[in-house]
Amino acid sequence: MIERTVVERPSDEATTDADPTTPAPQESDTIAAPDARFQTPSGNIVCSVSSEAATCEILRKRYTPSVPRPADCPLDYGHRLTVDAAGVAGFSCYGDSMSEIAEGSLPYGNYLKRGSISCVSQESGLTCRSRNGGGFFLSVDEATLFG
Repeated sequence: MIERTVVERPSDEATTDADPTTPAPQESDTIAAPDARFQTPSGNIVCSVSSEAATCEILRKRYTPSVPRPADCPLDYGHRLTVDAAGVAGFSCYGDSMSEIAEGSLPYGNYLKRGSISCVSQESGLTCRSRNGGGFFLSVDEATLFG
């Protein structure tokens, strides 16, 4: 697998603040493996999460990446985002697909945590972040990096 991450240093403003009327997410117990591979209930976002990083790929999107494709990236770009345990988030340049790796679904309103990395599945999209504050929000219409 060939993969490289392109990092954007965005503002600290994240568009994923929880609505105070929305119940707090519940920790998922459906995916027990140390390195979790799951998809959202729609099947459109597929992720691999470990204590070292979260990498998610959206299969169908309408947004344009906020970080342009690097000149040295001849591969696919804009569908895959990564955040590592240090909180560094970015778009990845990659040459394969994650579409078939899911071993389960992360229900809406649930989260999954591995070490300092956590991902929350909501009908509006998926948010993955490091305890250090960096991360991303991913949906059909938006890919936002924060940290």
